[in-house]
Amino acid sequence: ATSPNYPESYNNNEDCTVTGVPAVGLEVVAFDVEGFSFCESDYLTVNGKKYCGSRGPEGVVVENGIIEWASDHGVVKSGWKARPRFSRRLRRRLRRRHRRAAAT
Repeated sequence: ATSPNYPESYNNNEDCTVTGVPAVGLEVVAFDVEGFSFCESDYLTVNGKKYCGSRGPEGVVVENGIIEWASDHGVVKSGWKARPRFSRRLRRRLRRRHRRAAAT
């Protein structure tokens, strides 16, 4: 999942919700959003906690399957990109399953 327009700057006054996120830890590929101490401007919300600035929710397990994004009317930056972090074992199993499905 990414902020809108990533890797270009996101827009002002955005609100979006990403649903169906698996309950595994997140790998934050990039995270650059406006940051203040209480994350009141632009922020990503995971499990009710806001993330802003340059520190995203690395390793956080999305318990409710929902990630929320919001930006205000001020500064815009390049945004964020995060993806589920699957173990190597699970990735191998998923690849095998995909190959079997493709062969049928």
